[in-house]
Amino acid sequence: MSSPSKSEMAAAILQMQQQLAALASENRDLRSHAYGVQDSTPATSSPPTVRNTTFRSEKHPDPAPFSGQAADLERFVSQLYNKLEANEDRYPSERDRVIYGYGRLEGKAAQDLQGYFRRGSIGITTIESFVEHLERRYGDPFKEVTARTSWLDLRQGNLTFTEFFTQFENLANIAGISDRQRIMQQLEHAMNREMKRYLIYQIPYPDTYEELASRCIQIESRERSLSRDFRTPTTPRLPSQTPAGKPAPLTTARMEVTTVQKKQYPQATLATGANTTPIQMRTTSQGGDAMDLSRQRGPISLAEKKRRYDNNLCLYYGEAGYIAAGCPRKALRIFEVEAEEDPGKE
Repeated sequence: MSSPSKSEMAAAILQMQQQLAALASENRDLRSHAYGVQDSTPATSSPPTVRNTTFRSEKHPDPAPFSGQAADLERFVSQLYNKLEANEDRYPSERDRVIYGYGRLEGKAAQDLQGYFRRGSIGITTIESFVEHLERRYGDPFKEVTARTSWLDLRQGNLTFTEFFTQFENLANIAGISDRQRIMQQLEHAMNREMKRYLIYQIPYPDTYEELASRCIQIESRERSLSRDFRTPTTPRLPSQTPAGKPAPLTTARMEVTTVQKKQYPQATLATGANTTPIQMRTTSQGGDAMDLSRQRGPISLAEKKRRYDNNLCLYYGEAGYIAAGCPRKALRIFEVEAEEDPGKE
């Protein structure tokens, strides 16, 4: 059988075009006739339209937009499926689901799939195909192997058990590990020493993976509660308040007379019969230079010596209230010299 020539093919195409034009003309005639019948029908009073009050599910939160970051793909796909599952009545057709999924893309991801969505034409028919396109472009081809390696390397460390267990289960699910006995052994190996010590006293010891995880969460909750109950309340201290038991800092390099007096002469008083009179000593903060014990006493005249003797004054410093044998200033001078010779001695 020989193939038709070009002229025969052209004639057949022309005939088909004529048939299509005749069908289109007939279709227009039928439509105009139907409209005419509808217009000629007398209007009748119709009952008021009752709006359909079909129940609609509560709006589930939208997934955060996906911009093309490979590390963020797993999060986006999970949230997308959760959204479409929770609001299935809001997106009844696959077309609606695909359009919604594309609407949650931005940046590079939206540009890469833009060719499938042009002027109402959608080149992706199902939400599963939409996710497959994303996984081919941004997914990890060795996702399970990577998750398994991360799962084996994961350790609790300073994380709370709840935070650690969330990561542990997530990686196990991605890696496709279903052996519960193996998961339990890895969990025991990966938890920190503190949790292992608590488990030593658990009688009976958990037999299954679920029991072990539940027991660890209970232990952490009790430990946190006890820590909160035994916490000692502290009274806030004002910034200007000096802590109790700590003296104010000295303003001079030398010892104050009052400090030395408390250490060496806590009861330095002048005995005058039955009464006792405390010795008043001036400090550098009270003016003058009374604390300069390194000052040498100059020679005094015979008349000054006689005056001090007649008036019961100290023959060494000329002060009232004591005599030279009980002079406290001489004792302070000796103490300072000893401190200078031996700085480590208190």
